[in-house]
Amino acid sequence: VGDRGREATLKNALSRASRFGFSDEEASGVAEQLRTTVSNWREHFEGHGVSARESDMLAPSFGGLTKQPAHR
Repeated sequence: VGDRGREATLKNALSRASRFGFSDEEASGVAEQLRTTVSNWREHFEGHGVSARESDMLAPSFGGLTKQPAHR
């Protein structure tokens, strides 16, 4: 929960970093680590048996984190 309540944006999540003991710089670093970790989410999911159709359904959950094109 950030300055804008439950709004699911990176900006909102980072707005209250100090509540969790992070400086703005540290919080931005953690966010970048997460972005790197999930950048290949689609390949990881499909490599573990998740169909392209199911991945497409999940894609909005990763919006803003990756620039992965949908597989068709």
